[in-house]
Amino acid sequence: MVSSQLRLDLERTLFWTDSTSVLQYIANSTRRFHAFVANRLSVIHENSDVSQWRYVDTKNNPADVASRGLLPDNCAKTEFWIQGPAFLQRSEDNWPQRPAVLPPLPISDPEVKAKEVSTMTLAEDPLFNRLITYYSSWSKLKRAIVWLKRFQLFLWKKLAKKTLLDPETGFLSVEELQQATMYVIRYVQDDVFKAVKAKLADFEEYPRLSRVGSSFGKCCPSSLRKLRPIMVQVVLRVGGRLQNSGLSVDQ
Repeated sequence: MVSSQLRLDLERTLFWTDSTSVLQYIANSTRRFHAFVANRLSVIHENSDVSQWRYVDTKNNPADVASRGLLPDNCAKTEFWIQGPAFLQRSEDNWPQRPAVLPPLPISDPEVKAKEVSTMTLAEDPLFNRLITYYSSWSKLKRAIVWLKRFQLFLWKKLAKKTLLDPETGFLSVEELQQATMYVIRYVQDDVFKAVKAKLADFEEYPRLSRVGSSFGKCCPSSLRKLRPIMVQVVLRVGGRLQNSGLSVDQ
């Protein structure tokens, strides 16, 4: 806009800033920013190149004068504001140099948009972890577990010399698939809700303990606490008023 109003043929345009953070934002290609900064960076990238942006220290930045306020009788600063820094009248070799290497933009920068990542760590059985992450299909995972359980049973019987038969190779039964489902659920719950299950086991052993005001609330996340969890056959289930219904635990 400024260049169009000057009605001059400009050989090139340079932009100056006294903020290394701004230079980091402009040069960045990996971080995401909040909307205010992201929108302005989009305009900058559309209308300029990263190489056009230069660094000037605060004392040589005339824009800093305006931001701090300027009285009309301050002739020295008025001249600096109108004519700009003295280095512009010298050869480009004497101009302030852009930092050779800008430090990486820290993720803690308030303008950087943090990534929301949900993770779950299953560290008790690395082999089973790999099995879970290998399958993207819940159905295929259950079937794989059933086959592994069949082979495990075959090895146990072989070691005990109870059978010389080959491993079972028939169709997978509904019961086997249900057992595989419960195996995965128990495994995940033991890792994620270990403290909750331990506390619930204490309440089952000592039923007179009150859950209100007890340490149960401290170990149970609020999102889980409102479901009034109960434990049935070492598996956490939704409790509350559902216990008064005629539904079975599997329903």
